[in-house]
Amino acid sequence: MQVGVYKNKILLGLASVIVMACNTDRIDPNPERIGWDYFPLEIGLFIDYEVDEVRFSVLGEQDTIKYYMRMEVVDSFTNQSGQKIFIWHRFLKDSLEEIWDFDRSIPSFRDTGRAVVTEENIPLIKLSFPIEENKSWNGNALNVKDEDVYQFANIRQPIILPNGESFNQTVTILQSDNQDFIVQLDTRIETYALGVGLIYRKVEDLRYCTDPACFGLGEVETGLLQTIQAINYGLD
Repeated sequence: MQVGVYKNKILLGLASVIVMACNTDRIDPNPERIGWDYFPLEIGLFIDYEVDEVRFSVLGEQDTIKYYMRMEVVDSFTNQSGQKIFIWHRFLKDSLEEIWDFDRSIPSFRDTGRAVVTEENIPLIKLSFPIEENKSWNGNALNVKDEDVYQFANIRQPIILPNGESFNQTVTILQSDNQDFIVQLDTRIETYALGVGLIYRKVEDLRYCTDPACFGLGEVETGLLQTIQAINYGLD
């Protein structure tokens, strides 16, 4: 009888451990430890950007433009999988004096493992949680495009943007560093600030002439040079 009682106590103890483990799995994640605060999502959150672009067309034309962009979280809903989706509205204008014009809606979400933004119907994993130095992931893991490896380059570092805006704590993601000046140059970086979100993006995507007469001469056929810098942010 005593043996039976002893066995029952062991089984009850194991059951208690299992229940505790299951309960632990349901504990809400620590946003600060994971890094959620680099990708805040809250209705009313907005970020204003200054955008500089140089566009190259197939006709050899080069167009340099400057404009302003606002990203604002305007709504949220819970999808069929139970994931809360936040809706950003993107607004554009040519000068600071003009009124914002609505451009498009952009859904995004975050969970314990990632922050996702859907751009032109393509979901991209912008951040991977928890944030760790040199950590890498496939930014295209949720779409059918080829693998695109992103990597944290600097985490929890202060930064001063080229326009003079400064942020005390940021993370920078190297999305591409293909410095090929013969066929295609493809460098992309994004920087996120604690409590703000995306504050900087730089894109260099140039395709060079590969015809025998111009191969290796650095003649750009098509492409984009783009710099996006935050100039204002807050909560409406």
